[in-house]
Amino acid sequence: MMTASRPSASSGPVSAPGVVRLPNPMILIVWLTIFIPGHLFDWWIERAFSAAVFAVACMVLMTKPSPWEARKPSRQASVLFFMIQFLYVASYVFSVAFNGIQTGPRDYFELGRFLILWAFVVYVIRHFDARVRSAMESAMTASLYFSLFVLVVYQRSIPLLTTFFKGWLYAGTKTSAAEFGWQQRLAAPFENPNFLGFVGTLTMCHLLFFSKSRLRLAHIAAALLVIFYTGSRTAWAATGLLLAIALAVYCYQGLVRLKMKFALQLSLVLLCLVLSGPWLFARVMASSRVVRVVSALGRGGLQEEANAAERLAQAREALIFIGRSPVFGWGPSKYETMAYVDNQYLLWMLRNGALGTGLILIGLALAGWRLLRSARGDVMRWAGSAGFLASVGLMLLAGQFLDNFRLFFLTAFMAASIHEAGR
Repeated sequence: MMTASRPSASSGPVSAPGVVRLPNPMILIVWLTIFIPGHLFDWWIERAFSAAVFAVACMVLMTKPSPWEARKPSRQASVLFFMIQFLYVASYVFSVAFNGIQTGPRDYFELGRFLILWAFVVYVIRHFDARVRSAMESAMTASLYFSLFVLVVYQRSIPLLTTFFKGWLYAGTKTSAAEFGWQQRLAAPFENPNFLGFVGTLTMCHLLFFSKSRLRLAHIAAALLVIFYTGSRTAWAATGLLLAIALAVYCYQGLVRLKMKFALQLSLVLLCLVLSGPWLFARVMASSRVVRVVSALGRGGLQEEANAAERLAQAREALIFIGRSPVFGWGPSKYETMAYVDNQYLLWMLRNGALGTGLILIGLALAGWRLLRSARGDVMRWAGSAGFLASVGLMLLAGQFLDNFRLFFLTAFMAASIHEAGR
């Protein structure tokens, strides 16, 4: 994902008297992307938000000039998205004409998905700047403590607050205290705990490799708590991968290149692990989510675990539909085939077919290559970029996260932030 560098307010030209310089509207989009309750009114809040982002992006693109260095990557992104959009519409027409699918209003909105994503991505390429990056870090960090606050509200009956959050705002979400015994499955400010686990993983990646906050270690501890309480085992695995990469980089920087800052931070982290490790290990192993996996492995494999078995059955059903229309896919098909597949790659094949999925994967590969190329010469940034790509790729095996507009927006913001970090 290529982004353009933008001059700071102090380095730019002086505004004429009486002219007020407005903040970048992308800053508001960042905050709303995280905190807007998109699940309300049967997800129409999220659809309206996505349409509003599309309108803002188009307005800015038409009225505000972009830097010359952003024009080539934005043209390349435009060509790719228009090709994917064309094939997506073709898949829908093919399914209606030859597969006889039933359709409705949700399919009509879904048809414009890649047009919305095109406007947003080009908007980010051209107008993401250091101010937006700072706002993104603030919003993602604030979301950690907001999630922990909601956790307390669920666990303790607090007048008015418990009624508001538990009884109304997040009543329709999968935040639950009883289903998993002592462990709270935390979802707020999202609808699904796995969504929060995905965002928590992005936040952890930023904090480990790119943040310069003095409170970074405290924020990392908060992120670990949030990710644990989501109960998302894929998020746990992705976070473990990020921590392993960070540990390797810190050892290299501190012990091989003898950089004192990294050596001190590594020593502090190791001391905390020695002091709290036994308690944390016992706590994690007592989680019913972990117990299920360990028990299933003892019975012959992960496929013996109920949730994993359901996902495997779901994948087999998706493959049957894909086999019936492998080239074009089924289009949006919100009322037919499968409404939900817990695997982003299978969902792309189901809806976009081999042609559309191939273009999507090519686009993602090019974006990932540009991130890695932009970090050449900086060990920490390169490791963070690689960790970001690996953790997102792993998470997509267990959920259709990029099918959610808010999660797609946050992933694009994170990629743009990584690119901006090198400027």
